[in-house]
Amino acid sequence: MNVPFLCGSLDLHQNFHQVVDCSHESMKDHCYWPIISDLINLLSHEDIAYKFLSDMKLVTMWLDFLSYFQGG
Repeated sequence: MNVPFLCGSLDLHQNFHQVVDCSHESMKDHCYWPIISDLINLLSHEDIAYKFLSDMKLVTMWLDFLSYFQGG
């Protein structure tokens, strides 16, 4: 299967992904912040935000997913 994607550079030194290790001590109690950041990014695109927020199933699924990172 071919999956097209946008790539700014084919240079491996410039095109890489960073992963947050939520098990690290400094992230132990704050591992849900990247998820919130993703939501803010999603909501910054009007068409996508409208589609997302108009589907209560998606909103509920997101909130359920987020609750796993709240601890307690």
